[in-house]
Formats: sequence, C-alpha cells, structure tokens
Amino acid sequence: MKFSLNIDEGRFRSQLEKLVMKQIKAGCRGGMKHVMGAVHAAAVPLTPVDKGNLRRSERWRIEGEGFDVVGILEAHTSYAQFVHDGTGLYGPLKKTIEVWRRNPGSLRTRSGGGGVHLFRSRGMRGTPFFELAIIKLESQLPWIFMRGFFAAID
Repeated sequence: MKFSLNIDEGRFRSQLEKLVMKQIKAGCRGGMKHVMGAVHAAAVPLTPVDKGNLRRSERWRIEGEGFDVVGILEAHTSYAQFVHDGTGLYGPLKKTIEVWRRNPGSLRTRSGGGGVHLFRSRGMRGTPFFELAIIKLESQLPWIFMRGFFAAID
C-alpha cells in the first residue's frame, strides 16, 4: 500500500511557532513564580519583628504576560516603607525630622520660651529586607527561574 501526505509547510511552521511561544510564555510566568516564592521565603526571616504584623503583611504577585512578566514584592502595613527604607537622616530625604507645634501643651518648650514647640529626631536606619533577600539569593535566581520554567511547561 502506498500513500502520500501533502503538508502545507508554511501553515505547519506557523502552528508550531504558536505552540512553542505559548509554552515559552507559560514557562516565563512559572519561572517568575518560583523566583518570587523563593525571594519572599528569604525575606520573611530578614524582616524586623515587633508583633509580627509586618511579616504577615508581606505578599508577592506577578503582572504581565509572556516575556514581559514582572514580580512585585509588597508589605501591606502603613509603616512598611519606613522600616524598609529608614527615616530622617537614614531615609530617602537624608534630613532630620523636625515637628513644630503651636499648641503649648503638646511638646516641650524651646529654650527661650514662646508658644512654638519643637521635636527633633535623627530618624532610624532602615532594614531593607526585600533587597537583602534578593542579594542573598542573587547567584541562585537563574537556577530557581529555570526550575520554575521547566516545571510550568511539563
């Protein structure tokens, strides 16, 4: 028995490229998920603890599709940025914190009297727990990404 098969090469190539690109896009998303999970796991023990609210508020998410996948680490407390980046001289603005009050009973009176009161602070040093986690895993991140990539396309 003899038969022939006529394949449209252009259509076959186009379908194959679509299939491959779909797998690559899924792999990129899977790789980023593995990276974000690993960085988050490394950041939790580096996060300063008072009552644990900051640690419990840490989340990660993935945005974008295909080759434009972005991982975002977030801490959802009102004070997270101050703990991470620092304040006053140690923060982004590099200035002392000065609070002036016109309410005579609110703070100590400045020398010389008068109704204006001042509170001054050098601020606090930040603990960049997200950045420290990335630095800690920096050499491993490509391998973590590849594990996630291949797990997603299997």
